[in-house]
Amino acid sequence: MTEADKKQSLNNLPTLTRMFPLYLDAIKNLYIRQKAEQFRDRRLAQKDLATPLPSTPDAELIRKLVAKYPGRFLFIDFWGMTCGPCRSAIQESKELRAKVAKRDDVKLVFIAGERTKEGSDAYKQYVADWLANEETVCLTNAEFRRLQELFQFNGIPHYETITPDGRRVRDDLSISGYEIFENELNHLKEKLK
Repeated sequence: MTEADKKQSLNNLPTLTRMFPLYLDAIKNLYIRQKAEQFRDRRLAQKDLATPLPSTPDAELIRKLVAKYPGRFLFIDFWGMTCGPCRSAIQESKELRAKVAKRDDVKLVFIAGERTKEGSDAYKQYVADWLANEETVCLTNAEFRRLQELFQFNGIPHYETITPDGRRVRDDLSISGYEIFENELNHLKEKLK
């Protein structure tokens, strides 16, 4: 990474260091204040654009997907059958996903949690109707929760971007959904050069 790239990747940090005290002054709850300070410290320490996945069994699923699609970015959509916004995003993005499927540099992967790895009949029908020809992974709810811990998210839909060499893209550079997918992917690829 060149010096110009490093400078550009840290571009938001002056705003964070300059504006953060103003936000912090408004926070009266000590617990929330502590969490905000931890967030700031993590953000200031974050210099890498993408980080390796940990050597844990839970990350093994992601490594297997990376190996299955060599040379491609993985765009992982964590979703669920009971999540209206998840299903809406999937249904509204059908045409875009058809275009993305023709690309050889990115693969869309849909991961959901169900009571069993096979999924309910409703899950199977939804996948057949809306995610046919897509890479879908059905996990038990316990396995899904472990991936939530790995990627540190609580709500769905949640999106993660994994580089072709198996690194997790930093949250602020990760693709955030389908609306401006192409632009975000191109921006990410430019940053990672």
